[in-house]
Amino acid sequence: AMPAEVLAELGNDLNSAGVIAELHKLARAGDACGLRAGLDLLGFGDLADLAQMPETGVLEAAGFEAKLLALRAEAMESKDFSQLDALKLALTEAGLEVRMSKDGVDLIPTANFDPTKLEGLL
Repeated sequence: AMPAEVLAELGNDLNSAGVIAELHKLARAGDACGLRAGLDLLGFGDLADLAQMPETGVLEAAGFEAKLLALRAEAMESKDFSQLDALKLALTEAGLEVRMSKDGVDLIPTANFDPTKLEGLL
């Protein structure tokens, strides 16, 4: 079923930035069905398949985001960024663009995304 929040943003003069923000919320909440429906509506159903978004894929993404945040917090205290850098490199090599900011972490699948390369990283 299409999440009402996604439809509300589309109805708000096709607020694409708002739609994308709602899709991120769905991913962080682990709502695989809502995320897939939103991506399908926007014509990105292939991305949902590529990212293997049934429940395990969304939860795995949230797990990587949490791990990156924890490693960043540790690195800020210890000034040793090697573990954080190693995980970011592994995610990048798996075809994920890693965006870290003060607001959090975004993992964005690229055309080269290979979910099999994520195995054992968590």
